[in-house]
Amino acid sequence: MLSHPLNELIHVTKEGKKGFINMHLEEIIPCLYDEIKRQENDLYFVKKDSLYGAVNHQGKTLIPCQYKTLKHFKYKQQQAIIAQKDNKWGSINKYNKTLIPFKYEALTHRIFKSIIFLAKKEGKYGILNQQNEIYIPFRFDTIHYFFSDLGIASINNQKGVIDPLGNEVIPCQYDSILLTKAVNFIAVQKDQEWFIFNRKGEPLSSQVYNQIRHYQYTPDQKKVILVQKNNLWGMVDSAFNEIIPCQHNALFTYSPKAYVPAKKNKKWGAYNMKGMLIIPFAYDTLQLIHNQTAIKTLKDGKYGLLDIQGKQLIPNQYEQLDCSYSSKHYKAKKEGKYGIINAQTCQAIGTFIYDQLGKPDRKHKRIPVQKNGKYGYINFEGLTTIPFISDDPITFNHTPSLARIQQDEKYGYINQLGQITIPSTYEAATTFFVNNITSVKKNGKYGLIDTTGQVITSFEYDSLHIPAHNNSFICQKNKQYGLINKNGQVIISPTYDTCFYARHFNTLLVQKERKWGLINEQGQILAPLKYDTIFNRESTKYIEIKQGEKWGYLNIKTGKELTPLKYDSVGAFINCMAWVQKEGKYGFINIEGKEEIPLQFEAASSFKNAKRHIYVGTKCSDKKSNSSLAVVKKNGKYGAINRLAKVIIPIEYDEIITTIPNKTVAQVQQYLYRLYQSTRTSYPYEELHYYISFNHLKVRKNGLYGILTDKGEIHIPIKYPILGDDVISGVLTWYQNGEDKGFLDPKGIKYKNLNSFKSLFKNDQIRIRYNNKWGMVNTKGEIVIPFEYDFIEIMITGNLIVLKNDKWGIIDQTGKEIVPILYDRLSKHHYQLLYVQLNGKWGAINQQGKVIIPIEYDTINNHKRHFVRVKKKDQTMLFNNKGEFIQYLF
Repeated sequence: MLSHPLNELIHVTKEGKKGFINMHLEEIIPCLYDEIKRQENDLYFVKKDSLYGAVNHQGKTLIPCQYKTLKHFKYKQQQAIIAQKDNKWGSINKYNKTLIPFKYEALTHRIFKSIIFLAKKEGKYGILNQQNEIYIPFRFDTIHYFFSDLGIASINNQKGVIDPLGNEVIPCQYDSILLTKAVNFIAVQKDQEWFIFNRKGEPLSSQVYNQIRHYQYTPDQKKVILVQKNNLWGMVDSAFNEIIPCQHNALFTYSPKAYVPAKKNKKWGAYNMKGMLIIPFAYDTLQLIHNQTAIKTLKDGKYGLLDIQGKQLIPNQYEQLDCSYSSKHYKAKKEGKYGIINAQTCQAIGTFIYDQLGKPDRKHKRIPVQKNGKYGYINFEGLTTIPFISDDPITFNHTPSLARIQQDEKYGYINQLGQITIPSTYEAATTFFVNNITSVKKNGKYGLIDTTGQVITSFEYDSLHIPAHNNSFICQKNKQYGLINKNGQVIISPTYDTCFYARHFNTLLVQKERKWGLINEQGQILAPLKYDTIFNRESTKYIEIKQGEKWGYLNIKTGKELTPLKYDSVGAFINCMAWVQKEGKYGFINIEGKEEIPLQFEAASSFKNAKRHIYVGTKCSDKKSNSSLAVVKKNGKYGAINRLAKVIIPIEYDEIITTIPNKTVAQVQQYLYRLYQSTRTSYPYEELHYYISFNHLKVRKNGLYGILTDKGEIHIPIKYPILGDDVISGVLTWYQNGEDKGFLDPKGIKYKNLNSFKSLFKNDQIRIRYNNKWGMVNTKGEIVIPFEYDFIEIMITGNLIVLKNDKWGIIDQTGKEIVPILYDRLSKHHYQLLYVQLNGKWGAINQQGKVIIPIEYDTINNHKRHFVRVKKKDQTMLFNNKGEFIQYLF
């Protein structure tokens, strides 16, 4: 038989079994295996009946499937396989010849000139070579690793250094060892003191240190080490010769620029890497800036700037110095006023006369500023480009390029040249134009004007809602709603009690005398005012409607009823199917209104896809596939069916809970919001949903719980009285059975060693859902936070944001309240603030629950970097993340 190069083999699956075929579709490695993985061109590991073996690239068996574990490795021309059989470890070659007999409790390989084996026998570790000869006797509690010719080992929890023959170069009597192949010394610690030896175990230095920090490289690639002696810091070279004496309260290194800041007698200075003092100890702080090319200093409460060699660039005379203001300019404050400094010349541009400086507008080469309470713009040379005439900050929109101004409590607009194009005669005005039209208020009423100030519609409305991308506007008059077009012509007279846009379909849901209907933007009635309820689902074409006691569906685009209103209750369309209920029986209809699955169940859920995906559009090309499931109830028992009505999960369980791995409802909502924000100007979809997958289902039968796959296969046996609802990252499931508690792997085997899953845990705790409530469990499976919360989110600090009884708060890792659980809403802000809502008003608190921004605003949002934007009535304000008022916006 001819050989088959690897790139000519194709991995295939047949009847659930895996193998390889060649380019001529000939089966080279038979499809007999549960798993198959290439190790090299002529070696494949295969799995059959839960045991591993190996075949070559022609399908010939090299190693029978009789091992619990196989691990292959190579070093130069040598190779070997570590294997586990009958709970004992050994080593074989690829022809199943035993190299290391199967008698060890643990076995891993190491590389030291050749392949060696770290083995455990009768609780002690030693090292073997490939010929099973004992390299190092079995007398150590641990052998960690080898660096070059030395390794770290321990006896009775005391560490030392050994050579490849097991000789103790450094006796096993120390608490810690610092050993790397990059330096020529060994540092050992005992009783909080560090001693230095060379790699032969001989004392390298007579000095004893309190601490040793890892080495740094100097620009000429020499190594330096920070050391502490008598609680004072200094610096030595790799031979422990003194470079900077141990006389400093603090010492750091920034090796790319050969800069060593130090603190001495409460003042900061700096050395270079050769130990020469380049900055005297005269400063309160030193801060590297501009990619480590300059040093910002604070002295006697004033800021200045030095270069990296200590030469003064800007004297210490400023109350503030913002060197990140822009790439070419610094923002500075002197005697209570702001000004600009040229970053290249370090000279002030103009005088310090401004109350505030905004973020530079690089496109137009200007800076928004405030002077004597008025707002305007200056250029980068300090000259005024837009006069200081507005009581509010001036912010230009992109199209058209006009900005709102405020003068004597009246509003108008100004262009990019600083010319007032629309005089300040209005009581209120929006900051933006849509299709060159905006809404303004005069004599207590609203109307529309264009960019020239021409009045489009008379001032007669109580409010005008300008949508993001439509050509018509919802108007309110005498507490009634209607619609006008961009020319101010009335399309729909204000006669409705309520009016909402279904913006993706350009239709409006209207209500009058408690009855709902549907109209289009031309004022044509699509659905008469006869419905008691209409769901405003902007993301789906078919919405639920109710008239009297009966439910049905309405096409939101055409206003036509999809089905007669004959159902007692209905669900939303998901995956082109919706559940319906009539006379106590549930079934499913499709988007044509046909009852595709008869009404025969006592309960039913929506069809959810077994695999995670985003579904857009109304095309149901997979309508007849079995890729989604719905939980149903029949004769008092639960099961699951696919969209062909085929029973996938037998209808025999007392309860079924669909588990939700990885994604939370909050994350889904954030995703949809971001997607909407990015597409709202040209929204191409008729439907958009994120369907949370349920790859696994938790079931209860006869009082015991287990987990099934979406194919109905047993994932975890149904034998546990307490079992978490979630499969953690698809890997672990929490369980408790009396005193027996912990985690189960995907095969239902109890998992005792969680080292491989540490990344899933935060501070040795993980969030678990049980009986639809959330709590926290530690790595031992013990309940740390009881299952009493409707939602838990773990913060970076380790504290927990929780939802309980529709109220939000924060607790610590023991369950103690940090922020009282009393807020209606709570969201994280990336500058250590939390936005909270209480009684309809918003504010901000810190992570200890202290109110930073009063809870009295209508809205609160992030604003660029480090700022918070709040709005109360028609006034918008800016705060920093410390809660300090910055300025009014508009």
